[in-house]
Amino acid sequence: ARACGIAGEAVSRGFANAQLLTLAAYDQIDRGNDAGALELARRARDEAPRSVDVQTVLALSQWRNGQLREALANYDLVLRQSPASTQQRFSKACVLEELGEIARATREFERVLNGNPNYLEAMAHLANLAVQRGDAKAAREYGTRLQARYPNSIPAALALAGADVEDG
Repeated sequence: ARACGIAGEAVSRGFANAQLLTLAAYDQIDRGNDAGALELARRARDEAPRSVDVQTVLALSQWRNGQLREALANYDLVLRQSPASTQQRFSKACVLEELGEIARATREFERVLNGNPNYLEAMAHLANLAVQRGDAKAAREYGTRLQARYPNSIPAALALAGADVEDG
């Protein structure tokens, strides 16, 4: 956070390169200035169009500004360069979920869990998506796994309740 703040200050004083712009974009995200983050991320892309770090902050900025299709395309670019990036795959899955592409989002969340079986946020999303699909078996499975790790987990309780409702 400190580095991002320093980068933001440097950019505001006229210094700019891809790394400074990327960090400054994260600083703007932290400050809730999503439009400012997007502008900085685009400038960073102009400086280093193939940089994974730049593409990542650009995708996040686009997502936060409601440019979901653009964000999805940039997450795909990032994942082509860094296919093992669990966090970026998770973000891509969240964008797909927001776009209503439930089957694709489910596959991406499952890929996140394949890479990191303890990624509880992905498990929570999968449980919720299973409830939305009316898949009581999957909702119960994910809900039970979540509850085993976090006994007071609200997503686990909701998934298990959804499975119970689905089962009548």
